Amino acid sequence: MKAMSQSVHPLGEVLRGDRTFFDRLPLPDTTWDHLVMAGWQNGYYLKKPVGHSDEGVAYLALEAAGGLVLEPLFLEVGEREEFSLFLHFRDLSEADSFRVSTLGMRIADGAKLKLFLLHEGNASHHHLSASFKVGKDAAVEIFSAWMGGRWRVARMKADLTAPGASWTESHLVFSTGREHFDLDSRVRMLEHHTRSDVQVKTVAAGASRAIFTGNLLMEKEANFSEALLSDHVLLLSPQARADSVPGLEIKALDVKASHAASVGQVDEEQLYYLESRGLSPEQARRLLVVGFLESLFGRAPFAFVPQILDPLLENRVSL
Repeated sequence: MKAMSQSVHPLGEVLRGDRTFFDRLPLPDTTWDHLVMAGWQNGYYLKKPVGHSDEGVAYLALEAAGGLVLEPLFLEVGEREEFSLFLHFRDLSEADSFRVSTLGMRIADGAKLKLFLLHEGNASHHHLSASFKVGKDAAVEIFSAWMGGRWRVARMKADLTAPGASWTESHLVFSTGREHFDLDSRVRMLEHHTRSDVQVKTVAAGASRAIFTGNLLMEKEANFSEALLSDHVLLLSPQARADSVPGLEIKALDVKASHAASVGQVDEEQLYYLESRGLSPEQARRLLVVGFLESLFGRAPFAFVPQILDPLLENRVSL
């Protein structure tokens, strides 16, 4: 990974010099996004410098020490360019914080974006809106991991605007205590030969609550397109609660589309099998829980993702 320098620009400077900015880049339209843009002068614009051939993973850490934090962030990947980004939201202070983040991302024709989004929080309340505009033959892989935070709401929106656009979205969630997590994923397939694959895996422990709402829209022009929407939840206590609401709206005549959802508990037979092989009940339970989430690692865009998440998962299981 490398720290970002030439790729990061103050949003205020960009807006003053580029009047077509919001004609190109999407702006999420939730109520909170209008509040975020009040802090536009403290935001960032990310773009790879012209002629920059470095294929490393750029790293950007956004930290909150408490109070109200407004975070507008926009990213643009030019035609046939490739950009890899590790975006790290950190709320490691014990002080209460309420952060509102708005991400607007445009991936031009033939471009590729790989994004790893990690949220670590203690006493934080976090509302994140992300909107993506994906061009012709462009591809996006986004992998997010949500570890901690009292209240977290994520609103993901992707518009596949041209033929050949590809969208791969993965979310790994671990909620414990009285944490609340609410994920809403919306994908619009507007043209033919597009592809969408959204998968979510959640572990809910303690008295936490996890909500997933998936919305997939295949417009009538989206013939010869493929889409998959799936959500799987593992409950670790009777007090934990999960709601899964996948939805498909298909207007095209010739497509492949499917969805799947499951909510279950740790399998007692599997626990018994592991304990019969010498593991303690705690070790067996930890192995099953971590294994359930790690099955999503194969979709991670970077090889270092499991190295970062493994210790975080082990710590969460032990809470």
